[in-house]
Amino acid sequence: MRIAQALLVGLCVVGVAAAAFAALRADQSARSVAAAAREVRAGAKEFADAKREIIDALTPPEEAQAVTRRSPPAARQAVRVSRVVDGDTVDVGEVRYRIAELDAPELRGARCQAERFLGEHARARLEALIAGARVVEVAPTGEVHEARRGYPERLFARLYVDGQDVNDVLIREHLAQPWRDGPGWCNGLG
Repeated sequence: MRIAQALLVGLCVVGVAAAAFAALRADQSARSVAAAAREVRAGAKEFADAKREIIDALTPPEEAQAVTRRSPPAARQAVRVSRVVDGDTVDVGEVRYRIAELDAPELRGARCQAERFLGEHARARLEALIAGARVVEVAPTGEVHEARRGYPERLFARLYVDGQDVNDVLIREHLAQPWRDGPGWCNGLG
């Protein structure tokens, strides 16, 4: 989202500067310069209002912005991940772990193309984190994600690569969000 905000700010600055330059080139008189300045101020306000609307639309509600809740501490176990299923699920041998308190976009059952695209990137990033790590650890929370149609039972756990919580990395890179019940990844994306 920060990239989108930076692009919007850049567009605003470029648009305001272009309008001012065009007005100055059209007529160099003091009167037209004052009029151009008024137009530039009005245009800058319109850009600022549009930017604010877009940022508000992209920002989740306050309760959804909460920092990832930490599970009670559990003993970490060094593991060898045999498969990355998606951005928030890994297999360790015969055991499937669902990364606790993390919501990554779905691959299977994605509700829109944007979710599937982000889901592929989340999985690839998690694979890269695990492949590049010297140590991968899980800290089971004791919770079980019940089996449902087409999905096996999964154990909830925190996942760490070289001591770093994977949740923090994926959330910071906008490839996942803290777990919450809500509209999901396709809200407004179609």
